[in-house]
Amino acid sequence: MQAIRSGLLGRRSQLSSQLELLVTASDQAIARDDRLAFHDTGRSLEQILVEPIAKQAANADTLIFVSDPTFGNLPFGALLGPKHSLVEDHAVIVAPSISAYLHASHSTAVTSRALLSVGDSSPGERSEPLAALAAAKSEAEEIAAMYPSHALLVEGDATKARVVGALPYCDAAHFAVHANAGLGDTMPPHLILSRTSDNEGILTAPEIAALNLDGVRTVVLAGCSTAISSARSRTDSLVNAFLAAGVGSVIGTLWNVEDAPTRTMSIAFHRELHKGSTPAQALRTTQLEMIRRDAAPKVWASLQLYGSGK
Repeated sequence: MQAIRSGLLGRRSQLSSQLELLVTASDQAIARDDRLAFHDTGRSLEQILVEPIAKQAANADTLIFVSDPTFGNLPFGALLGPKHSLVEDHAVIVAPSISAYLHASHSTAVTSRALLSVGDSSPGERSEPLAALAAAKSEAEEIAAMYPSHALLVEGDATKARVVGALPYCDAAHFAVHANAGLGDTMPPHLILSRTSDNEGILTAPEIAALNLDGVRTVVLAGCSTAISSARSRTDSLVNAFLAAGVGSVIGTLWNVEDAPTRTMSIAFHRELHKGSTPAQALRTTQLEMIRRDAAPKVWASLQLYGSGK
């Protein structure tokens, strides 16, 4: 794997304001599902972040972006070159830092065989009602069926105790559940699992980060905004929590995602992963297929890979 780090280096202070404006414009284009505006901002960002290293990047099979709070929920694979999106030429990985990337690279490239698949948890009554995830149970079941060894936790079985107990014994995990990006210092980002008589079913980012998950190769967090921190200046997202726990690669979502297309992409990703593709290759193949189907960037660019990609 060839990797190229894209950084702002000495130009950082000059470009910071321009980048923030462009990232905000990209966010707004996604929210409006405005393909033209998304195209324009993606091209402008690519000219700043990638064109200066275009010659070196031309022969790289993978681009690794070291992120920064300025980038917010920017889908790096959707940055637009002269011909098409970056993901059409390269696998794309995002790391919170070079040291985090090197730490995540401990995992070896092996076919994932043991899966924890969690879906359609039963959150019970909450202050803010949660929308039903119509496709989540079938998503978790279909993905679990691909693996020769799996633990399937759906509906009332998707409790915090069972999830935490099963995670260290799998080499891949998939979560098709509600997630919350948190409320700053009040409530950290968390996965919403099934309530029990003695537990609300909230699995927080700090709790995840405290686990020992060095043996887990890949985690897919298919809930809403799982790659987003509760505050822009912080790095306490659910994605980063799993990386801190030792997971090699984590796929997170960059905004609120729709149930049905996320199911389609999740199943396609695991199909490629189980065939023997690396997580980075599997996500790229999945996104390319969605692009061929003319899916909107809001759909295909919603998933982003963090960690080693191996």
